[in-house]
Amino acid sequence: MREVIVGIVALAFVACQAGAPSPATVAPTLPPVTSGPAATIAATSPPTESATPTSVPTPTAQRSTTTPEVSPTATPLSASPTSLPTVTPPTRTATATLVPPAAATLVPPTPLASRPTPTALSVPAATALPGSVDVAGAWARSAPALWAPRAFPVFAGTPVSVVGMDATAAWYAVRGGDGQTGWLLRDFVALTASPDNLPRAAAVPAPAPQPQPLPPSITMTASARARYRAAIAAGRDGRMFTVAGACNSEGYAFVLRVATDLYDIAPLSSMHAAAAAFAPSFSRASMAAHGGYTAAALFDPAWVMPGLCPPSEGPLACEFRLTRASVLFIELGTGDQFEWREYEGRLNAILDAALAVPVLPVLVTKADALDMQQGGAPPDYINTVIRRVAAARDLPLIDFHAATRGLPNFGLLDEGNFDFHLSPEGSDLHLLLTLQFLNALLT
Repeated sequence: MREVIVGIVALAFVACQAGAPSPATVAPTLPPVTSGPAATIAATSPPTESATPTSVPTPTAQRSTTTPEVSPTATPLSASPTSLPTVTPPTRTATATLVPPAAATLVPPTPLASRPTPTALSVPAATALPGSVDVAGAWARSAPALWAPRAFPVFAGTPVSVVGMDATAAWYAVRGGDGQTGWLLRDFVALTASPDNLPRAAAVPAPAPQPQPLPPSITMTASARARYRAAIAAGRDGRMFTVAGACNSEGYAFVLRVATDLYDIAPLSSMHAAAAAFAPSFSRASMAAHGGYTAAALFDPAWVMPGLCPPSEGPLACEFRLTRASVLFIELGTGDQFEWREYEGRLNAILDAALAVPVLPVLVTKADALDMQQGGAPPDYINTVIRRVAAARDLPLIDFHAATRGLPNFGLLDEGNFDFHLSPEGSDLHLLLTLQFLNALLT
């Protein structure tokens, strides 16, 4: 089945253009899911989110759904004679192999002790809700955890019966047409009825965050955790991070790879707590990340999805409203190669907007050199601005540029001229550093 559902990440990257948004292209990959449970973390009630396509979002490729509240009167999961079979998936091996950068020390993963135990559900047939798969491709899991083994593959539009939900309301228990059962992240399922009365299953116990030494490329400031707690106290969702960036930051090339199992976090057991705590974030395509985005585009209503945002609202404000995210990874600069002189002022405007929400901003440098190669900027100009602004405003920094210096072609695809799309090695490192930062934020 892996051969049928192979993830052609390199082809997906080619679809990312450093220009105006283009019509959506469906990524021809089946994303498999292998990561962890939703963690117990200080958070507000689940946010309203949009669906998460594995291709570039377009006005017709995204919907808005309201995350259900966990009802205290929901039917318990053990009260029925109808038992859904437990799926025993094939044995799998780790696929997240990284080439360590010369300038940074990657944290070796703690050996994986065990996988989550597959969760069998026993529910009245009458409580099942009709639904359909709302992602190009994914793996249903054998337990509600991002690192759980695969149960069976699903594709966009496939009818499923939703027969339960985990206690965190992040996962739906589903039954396929052939009777197979498994778990899908909530954003991967479209429902036409309220899930409030679905039976609840216990969540997979969330591992405790493990303090890990950070690589030199990550700067965790003393104020970062305080800003994160302040965002939660102000009503932001502690389980939600979001991303502002260009093509390398779009969901299909970044966080969706965790949710769909194109990036296997099962061997990275020291990162499971972060994957569990922020599980809903990995199944969402950010409206503030799109191929060709510049720092100015985040405030331009012309870039938003019609019907999801008011005409006066730009992508950043719309994303903040829809997700109530508490953390924002700012990964801009690739598309600003011809406007590098204005970059610092625009970056500060983004930071002012984020801090006013309040949201914890995390600044991320870029691996490419388009500002110098195409725009005529001094060497490493935009990255130097990012580092300087982070230090001046006491904000955390992921120096992705420094971390990629030891990768082949600096973590970029060899495109024969001005390289800027991430290679598989660069994409894997991008995700690993993000997980390491999230883990450090929780410890």
